Amino acid sequence: MPQTGTITLTIDSRIDHVFLVGSAVNKICTAAALSEQEAYEAEVSVVEAVNNAIEHAYDNRAGHPVEVVVTVDNDRIVFQVCDWGRTLEWTGERPPAPIVNADDTASLPEGGRGLFIMYAFTDAIDYRRRGAKNVLTLVKHVPRAQAA
Repeated sequence: MPQTGTITLTIDSRIDHVFLVGSAVNKICTAAALSEQEAYEAEVSVVEAVNNAIEHAYDNRAGHPVEVVVTVDNDRIVFQVCDWGRTLEWTGERPPAPIVNADDTASLPEGGRGLFIMYAFTDAIDYRRRGAKNVLTLVKHVPRAQAA
């Protein structure tokens, strides 16, 4: 029988604390029978979402909570990244793939690829403002053979 449950992780809005969430997400995903690659993809997606909350909602200011609620279900893992900062400008549209010139790596922008990565590595994304709380939801499906 698959394991199910919910855990809430809370960190301070400091980039140097994000690794704690990434490590926990990876371990939870492997315990929930995702492959190493799928667990890595989930980890990267959640880390990107947490980084975005710190950078955009809180303007890189420490002292604010970032909460990650992880729910393991029979056929999916749901990650809710929550903050109480500035509202996200959300269109709900998948961003285009970044144009990369492999011969000119110095011209690569430092940011701007997080949402693209989240869309590429997860099965569903949604954003909602609930009162003063921003909630970005990422879903990773557990393949049937692994969910059984």
